[in-house]
Amino acid sequence: MSKSKTTQKVDTATTATNPSWVNNALQGYTGQVQNWGANTNAQDLVAPASPLQQQAFDQAGGMTSSPLFGEAAGVARGAVNNGTAQDFMSPYTNDVVNTTLAGYDSNSARQNAALAAAGARNNGFGGSRFGVAQALQAGEQGSGRAAAEAQLRDQAFNTGQGLYADAQNRNLSAAGLLGNLGQAQGADERSNIGLLSELGGVQRGIDANMRTADLSMLQALGGLYGQGQYGLFNGSKTNGTTTNTNSPSLLSSVGQVAQTGASLAALFSDRRLKRNIVALGGGWYAYNYLWSDDLEIGVMADEQPQAAMEGPGGFMMVDYGRVS
Repeated sequence: MSKSKTTQKVDTATTATNPSWVNNALQGYTGQVQNWGANTNAQDLVAPASPLQQQAFDQAGGMTSSPLFGEAAGVARGAVNNGTAQDFMSPYTNDVVNTTLAGYDSNSARQNAALAAAGARNNGFGGSRFGVAQALQAGEQGSGRAAAEAQLRDQAFNTGQGLYADAQNRNLSAAGLLGNLGQAQGADERSNIGLLSELGGVQRGIDANMRTADLSMLQALGGLYGQGQYGLFNGSKTNGTTTNTNSPSLLSSVGQVAQTGASLAALFSDRRLKRNIVALGGGWYAYNYLWSDDLEIGVMADEQPQAAMEGPGGFMMVDYGRVS
């Protein structure tokens, strides 16, 4: 059997059949998108720092160390320069040691006077014997006074040292307490600034959403419009070149359409020529022809008897101008 190869460019066009409500809705949406794009400055969509964020920025920029730290340093320096133990010994020496020794000397004077009076009453107690007694008493008094003074001054030293150390410890404790308070104060200030910044971020997010509300609405509308199967209402225009090789095969009969001079409004709609058929609703389907991977949308000839006609090879065609 002989074969022939023919190539023919076929232009097929159908008139768009969109309802007016489809066209109006899509045109209105497109107009809104164009107006929004033409009248919107992109920088206006960037939300500035919120009032709370700005407050946090200002406070952070003005942060310094707590004044309590300076006070703590002053107290600590005062503890270091808080005199010497002698400063605490002097009052004790004046108030205790000197007073006690003065009393001791006064008592010694009374003892000396008593001894002299006794010697005067008893002439026999004069002379060398009286001098010996005076010397013994003076020696005892001197020794006693020296021992008492040594003990008192030792007590004065120990007392002064204790008072000095106690004062130092109190000052250092006060300095440490002030330092801790200053550190707590700084941590509280930083925490407050962090809270302001966090709340300010929420404010800024709300502002940003308000600035892009129109865009979000248009995006939502675009998504909703995209879900509509408006392709069911659309006509289409297809330009292409088909090459058919005549043979006693199924596809050779399809190629004879171009040679018969059939109406350009008629298309093959025979199920036997289609694959990957998916129902779209309302009698419309998406599919591929056996000889093409292009996605097509159309009807089935067996479901459109008023528009169906028999074509070459016994395959059914449909006049889409008569499709209901």
